[in-house]
Amino acid sequence: MELSESLEKRTLSSKTINNYEKTYKAIIKRLGRPIIEAEQDEIIHAISQVSENPSTRYTYSNVPMLILKHHNKPFDLIEKSREELDKKRRQHHQDETKTEIVSLPKLSEMKHYISTLVEKEDYKGFIINYLLLHYGCRLKDLNCKVIDGKEFHASIPYNTLALYENHVKWTRNDYKTLVNYGSKTHLIRNKDFKFCVKQLPLGKWFLNGGDEPLGDDSLNKPIKKHTFRNLSEGNIFKMIVADLKDKPNFDKNLLKYSERRGTDVKTILTAYNNISTEDVESE
Repeated sequence: MELSESLEKRTLSSKTINNYEKTYKAIIKRLGRPIIEAEQDEIIHAISQVSENPSTRYTYSNVPMLILKHHNKPFDLIEKSREELDKKRRQHHQDETKTEIVSLPKLSEMKHYISTLVEKEDYKGFIINYLLLHYGCRLKDLNCKVIDGKEFHASIPYNTLALYENHVKWTRNDYKTLVNYGSKTHLIRNKDFKFCVKQLPLGKWFLNGGDEPLGDDSLNKPIKKHTFRNLSEGNIFKMIVADLKDKPNFDKNLLKYSERRGTDVKTILTAYNNISTEDVESE
């Protein structure tokens, strides 16, 4: 099979392989024959029949390029088409982001919401919203084990909330951009935050209270049910960026959140805002 031959020397997860196979079958169904036997314009047309969404078509272009490259077949037209799709998907994303930013609530509303959670005894909700608000983190970063500070050691490979007498040490050793930004540790001295962590069972995982962590694919629902207005972490981060624009020292504060989140400034401005990356000076 032309796909399996193209993947045999690559180290890929079973999930990635399944995605490749699904993509390949969708293209072949519309193409009517193997990719290596088809012309490039036929392949491009087949991909266009899969979806009108430029992001989907951009992703689907990867598989025929991979196969054609492996079999020493030309793929320049598909590559050019993919570059055009990339421009369209970025513009589409920016248009959506602009619309979302207009409709999202103010960050001050979220801050007020958080201030009510301790009294409501929603300790998990307070911790989730506090970390999303102050650190702009992703869902995976919240998948932590709650431990006694005495049990903390730097070699722990997973994320932890370590409880000490005067603070909570939040350490991220398992998050999306770990390879680029390294392990991150923050000492949180907020009294309400410490109080909420103290209400949780030690030695258990924060999100499910169990002995084993939730899988990455199972994080969205248990987190969103606690977030302000059930917003996604992406939309909350857009609220943060929009709020920063209305305050002094935008460049400095944006770089601070860039470091805390583990995302470069240009990506933040492309994916979570609708202003030019030229508006922010790099350091």
